[in-house]
Amino acid sequence: MKSKQEAISLEEFTQMCRWADWRYTMADDQRAWRRGMEKCEMLRNLATAMGGEWLEVLDKAETRAWSR
Repeated sequence: MKSKQEAISLEEFTQMCRWADWRYTMADDQRAWRRGMEKCEMLRNLATAMGGEWLEVLDKAETRAWSR
């Protein structure tokens, strides 16, 4: 596992977005809600910092999760 200081590739970021629980707000379990919120917030912050394609990947993943 990489440390937080090490950068991840766009491909790794895409996979992380694909597997993130974008519907965490609908969880009944507080632990699941908190984990989902923290993960999605981390992904949003990373995409914002990187910009461009990263924001597009994030938007597509989040949109796909809510369109099911």
